[in-house]
Amino acid sequence: MANIEVSISMSAADFANALTNNGIDNKGRSDSASGAAGKSWLVALAGGLGEMLGDRAVKMEKLMEKMNGLNEKLEGLEGEAREENTREFQKTMTEFQAESQMFSILSNTSSTALKAIGEGLTSLARKQ
Repeated sequence: MANIEVSISMSAADFANALTNNGIDNKGRSDSASGAAGKSWLVALAGGLGEMLGDRAVKMEKLMEKMNGLNEKLEGLEGEAREENTREFQKTMTEFQAESQMFSILSNTSSTALKAIGEGLTSLARKQ
């Protein structure tokens, strides 16, 4: 078996520039998360992470509206209906807290990932 040597003459700065500036081909996709043609993959990644955060925020808003509705119904209820409303409110509030934690985790992860990638590319560009 023959050994084949491949030599690539690209500086670290060229490599980092190519990574951050090359457009992403969308082939028929027009949604913002897919990264429009001409956007760097880093911007597309940020857009996708932002959309995921937006989805979590929408879930949290719906749960908050549900809690508000349950709280408004509570005043006219008595007995078993009141107990059921209280249970449903607590269940919804716990689900809201879980969604809130997931939002926080995703937000921190997104921020950390984008920062680490950006700093890594910057460091790579300096090492020419």
